[in-house]
Amino acid sequence: PQLYGQAWGGNEPFSSAVYQVAWHAGSYTRTEREPLPKNINLFSFAKGNIKGDTTQQKIFITSQAMLQIQNADGTTAWTGADGYSGTGVFVDYPDEQFEVNPKNGALGRYYLPQRIHLQDVDGDGVNEVILADNVDRTGRVLPRTRMFKEGRVRCLSWSQLGLYEEWQTQPLSGHVSDTAIADLDNDGIKELIVSVIPPLSFSLSQPKSYIVMWKITKK
Repeated sequence: PQLYGQAWGGNEPFSSAVYQVAWHAGSYTRTEREPLPKNINLFSFAKGNIKGDTTQQKIFITSQAMLQIQNADGTTAWTGADGYSGTGVFVDYPDEQFEVNPKNGALGRYYLPQRIHLQDVDGDGVNEVILADNVDRTGRVLPRTRMFKEGRVRCLSWSQLGLYEEWQTQPLSGHVSDTAIADLDNDGIKELIVSVIPPLSFSLSQPKSYIVMWKITKK
């Protein structure tokens, strides 16, 4: 596993370079710079082998919320046609094109993308791409607002034509806030763990969330 780090940046969040980070002399220090396209940040990429060869690819969620694969030489191998809505977690930052906040001035809002997992979950020796996909009622046209209808997790595999869907979970009302893959009960079979936030309620009750877990069976 490789640890990465990124400074906040200037006027925009996560606009600085991404670096590999290593533990050295009692602290974490940055080492090599990770070459990434513009607008790709620490939260919107994963690196690993999904083609079953000896090379490593980079998997991005672009600023247009499209899934994209980059070859080891920097060329684009594939770009998906469907958008992947992110999470409900956001970072506000100064931006004059957005509404003015009386306390903080003009604020833009950046919603964090979903976590991308690269794991061989079916036992064929090749990593799959696993990530959540939430349905945003606004269609991502409102830069400061997300209204999720439902979410699910998709598992994608590589073919010569690009990524295709192996399976998806059932729809979950609300939205998927995060995902993890681990063998929680030590039985040798990995589980998909999904954190779900139900639809927003206008009652006086406290917001709630819940965890769903599925066994990932091999072929």
